[in-house]
Amino acid sequence: MALIKMKRFHMLAMKEEKDALLRLLQSLGCVQISEAQVDDAPLQDAPANYDLERIKWAIGFLGKHSTVKKPLFASDVYISQQEAERIYQRRSEIMELIAQAEAVEKEQGKISSEHLKLDAELEELRPWANLSIPLSDIRDTAETHRLLGTMPTSAWAKLSADSEYQSLLALGYVVSEITGTSYLALVIHKDDYAQAMKLLKDAGFVSLAVKAEGTIAAQLQALEAQRKALHERSAALKTKLVELAQALPQLEQLYDLLSIEQERAEQSTKLYNTESSFYIKGWIPENTVDNVQKAIAEQSFCVELEISEAQDDEEPPVLMQNNPIVTPFESVVKGFSYPAPNGMDPTALMMPFFANFFGMMLSDAGYGILMAIAIPIIIKKFNPKLSTKNMLKLLLWGAGFTVLWGALFNTWFGFAPFPALLNPVDEPLPVMMVCLAVGAVHLFAGLFAAVYMNIKKGDYLAAVFDQISWASLLIGLGLLIVPATAGIGQILALVGAGIIILTAGRGSKNIFGRLIGGFGALYGITGWVSDLLSYMRLFGMGLATGVIGQVINILVGMIFESGIIGMIIGSVIFVAAHLFNFGINALGAYVHSCRLQYIEFFGKFYEDGGKPFTPLCEKTRYIQISKEK
Repeated sequence: MALIKMKRFHMLAMKEEKDALLRLLQSLGCVQISEAQVDDAPLQDAPANYDLERIKWAIGFLGKHSTVKKPLFASDVYISQQEAERIYQRRSEIMELIAQAEAVEKEQGKISSEHLKLDAELEELRPWANLSIPLSDIRDTAETHRLLGTMPTSAWAKLSADSEYQSLLALGYVVSEITGTSYLALVIHKDDYAQAMKLLKDAGFVSLAVKAEGTIAAQLQALEAQRKALHERSAALKTKLVELAQALPQLEQLYDLLSIEQERAEQSTKLYNTESSFYIKGWIPENTVDNVQKAIAEQSFCVELEISEAQDDEEPPVLMQNNPIVTPFESVVKGFSYPAPNGMDPTALMMPFFANFFGMMLSDAGYGILMAIAIPIIIKKFNPKLSTKNMLKLLLWGAGFTVLWGALFNTWFGFAPFPALLNPVDEPLPVMMVCLAVGAVHLFAGLFAAVYMNIKKGDYLAAVFDQISWASLLIGLGLLIVPATAGIGQILALVGAGIIILTAGRGSKNIFGRLIGGFGALYGITGWVSDLLSYMRLFGMGLATGVIGQVINILVGMIFESGIIGMIIGSVIFVAAHLFNFGINALGAYVHSCRLQYIEFFGKFYEDGGKPFTPLCEKTRYIQISKEK
């Protein structure tokens, strides 16, 4: 539940040491740089790194042609500082590979354009493949006009039967018919040309201009040869791309190294510079101050460093710090909003509830065991990136509680082989009561977290008026249900209600406004009831998982009765259906567990709106630079 205290960081140093000191701060990753310009001096933009954009393009382009199979989970790749320097020294060589990739892409575009042109020509000539005479013979003579063209087949049938047209046509025959279109070769006397063309055009004739030489077959053969040559060129280019793709690791490493350089350049625009010095202002976590001071002193003796407390009007960035068990659950909090700088980190308090809710909603011990076995194997085999690893660890906690609640509900891959302590199908009421009880504990944990926050701020009256009063009222109402505790419950409820009525409207200036505000606040008990009923989703989701599993088993059992073939098919269906049931309900369990934290829990105490701590560091996508590996 810890937020690291932030302190102001001020550093003044000589300008010739700026690059070295920025590199040092970046390697330490402990200082967030703020804008240090004065007198409204405009900030300068960092120079664009066009090599970075070219490398990014090349990684995406060549990645499509890589023969290396990508792992299921991306892993952190470590290189030493010496290896990073060697890659950087090969920058021009690597950029030459990118130039080759750009040339190949340009050539591919040219080939694609030529392909389109050839395909259009082939599409135009194929209907005329049966025309055996050379195209050079399709020329006007002294007495005739020779032409090619197309016409709807139905129109040609009607026109060719017309005696008037037959008398005007010297020769006409159908070369081919394709999808209702006739491809025609015609010979018309010059004296009859105008009259014949009028009849032809009225029937939908479209003439074809022929400029090629030789026969159509020869033309088609030549075009096919050209297309084959294009295919060969395209295949050669693909082979070249596969060869270039072998350099992807070097491209990725150089990309990250240049990204680190670009980040440093962008952050340097926030500094205040004079002719001989520069000034950095920013934020630093309190627990890193000694290490940073020591590292800077070793780097340069001509540095003025000052660490100070944040001013009242300043809002420091937020950095959460939890132990390794709780850390994976920080992603749930960050998915909602960062806590306010003066607030609290709710991760540790939220963690047991989140894991329990996940287990109650997935609620099949078999699925939990499957997750508990698979997740450590995945982490060990693939060594995924830290963010993915933390998510898997969160799910591993969920798997443990899924086994617990699945065993209590006696649900094992949809089967019920043991006596059940809780039976959501046959005896739903006790399970509902358990869900409401867990929800009540969750809500009261949020309420007492608010008490803690008010006490931490020194506002003890607010803790009594705004939280303890509600706790008294709600606990009292709960005790009224049990006859043995009804008397105590009545007293607690009346005391709590009285405090709420008298103090909830204390911000109003007159007595009537305070009373109206108090009674209005008391009406808020309906919100508590609504929040409590929200935890019935724990019962609903858990029941759905179990019932779907049982239905799957019943259907598979019916298929098994069909003999050996039915057993084979049923086994496949059993595995596939349970995997689907597991996947869809695990997703639902995660989403609804988050919802119960965000809406019901955080609403009771959580102060959000903080801005995350974003230090100058070596932000990388593909590699991690390590002095140890």
